[in-house]
Amino acid sequence: MKKCAYFLILIIAMVLSSCNGTVVTSANKNKDEFVTKKLQTVWLLDSTEKNSPKCEIDVSIDFVQSDDKERETKINNSILNAIFGYENVSVETAIDSFVANVHEEYVAMRPEYFNEKQINENAAWLNFSYIINTTIEYGRKDVINYIINNECYTGGANPNSACIIINFDAETGDEIKLNDIFKENYEEYLSGRLTDALAAKIGAGSRKEIKEKGYLTFNDIYPTENFIMKKDSILFYYNLYEIAPRSAGTTILGFTYDELSTIMK
Repeated sequence: MKKCAYFLILIIAMVLSSCNGTVVTSANKNKDEFVTKKLQTVWLLDSTEKNSPKCEIDVSIDFVQSDDKERETKINNSILNAIFGYENVSVETAIDSFVANVHEEYVAMRPEYFNEKQINENAAWLNFSYIINTTIEYGRKDVINYIINNECYTGGANPNSACIIINFDAETGDEIKLNDIFKENYEEYLSGRLTDALAAKIGAGSRKEIKEKGYLTFNDIYPTENFIMKKDSILFYYNLYEIAPRSAGTTILGFTYDELSTIMK
């Protein structure tokens, strides 16, 4: 299964010359401008065949522009790393580095496609689709919530989807991690609270019942770094298969800051 990031860069390569992005000015005291790159296209695996399997992409990604260039670099590096797997490079460098890999990997599928055509097999599994978009919110105090929604289909029974969240310190541009907001040795207490919250959410009276409902089958719950610091609460996001069966979708467990006051810094 190919990474969504690879195909995202492919599309950027195809339309970058005609897409300058949309500039949206935010209302925060750092006077940021978030540049939104909107990209939509369809790429045929076999350009000579109108019924060829195709890759459909719909992408919208926000990058920050700031008066403080060091801060801008920190934020954009984190975004590039989360979406593309790169850091400490410019947006342009990330794009250039991935384009060749994407093109090579997708073209490499052509022999398999042609072989399946010859033996009259259905090559529908080569119809890929990718939807990647980002949202910016302002959460607790000076926190920027950067939310990445990623859905891709690369063959198989179902598409894959994930929500990735980065919390930025609006002043410094640093990522905010759990260790930054909780006291030392918070893990055991928070894990217990998360287990209780999960039990209440799914109507389970015990850990045994939690497992009977298909949750925590292979592992206990853990404090995930995939969290969002809202103005009055903190929400923990568990994507497909992390703690639950696919049918459960994304599991979100939340607490007010007051509820976790004993372990917060």
